[in-house]
Amino acid sequence: MRRSDLFLPASRDRRGEGTEATELLVRAGLIREFGSGRWALTPAGQRIREKVVDRIRAGMRTVGGQEVALPGLQGRERWAQSGRWGAFEGEMFTLEDRDGRELCLAPSHEEGMVHLLDGVVRSYDELPLTLYQVGAKFRDDHARAGLLRCKEFTMKDAYSFHADEASLREGYREIRAAYERILADLGLEFVVADAANSVMGGERSEEFLAPVRDGTCDLLACTAEDCRFGLSDESPRYGEFAAGDDCPDCGGR
Repeated sequence: MRRSDLFLPASRDRRGEGTEATELLVRAGLIREFGSGRWALTPAGQRIREKVVDRIRAGMRTVGGQEVALPGLQGRERWAQSGRWGAFEGEMFTLEDRDGRELCLAPSHEEGMVHLLDGVVRSYDELPLTLYQVGAKFRDDHARAGLLRCKEFTMKDAYSFHADEASLREGYREIRAAYERILADLGLEFVVADAANSVMGGERSEEFLAPVRDGTCDLLACTAEDCRFGLSDESPRYGEFAAGDDCPDCGGR
């Protein structure tokens, strides 16, 4: 395609973008704001997104991940069963269909993945199994920092199913390592930070965070060359350390 034929709506409008990076994307014609926390990708922006997603897919293939696509519109029943219909109150978009059935726009897909496998996986011999998707999520969050905190956003989420705890821990290590390879392949500097479980639940939570000037949280990170330890201000351990303290992971600073 010739440059003259490309739809690239460059703009000099600097209002409301929130961060320098988002402003540059708007001015370059890669994205357009549709309202608070809602953004559109132009053809050039979509091509960039697809290139990133292709790298992610390649990384997930190394750990046997299989891609699925679940509906974003989900019924209340599964969410009520897990107890998270109420836990997400105020953050989850909810609605009723014409028959009065309560629905939500999925902020996450744990319930959906269990629904997908319910009655289908019948034997431990079919495990472990890792499924993932790349698609839209919806959260009625306080939109800020441009693309970093939106009401509708693209998430890559993976879910693994195991016959025992040993398999679960091994699977977690493999996927964690795959994430590190994906982020390194994308050229991102990042740390692996302890995080709060919040409504996601679980025994432990880790976040892969890229330090940026216009981020949405505060971060303590080890500066040793080969260490990726970090703590975000959402971690229960955040108050235990201060800048300049020895790293609890490698002993550096």
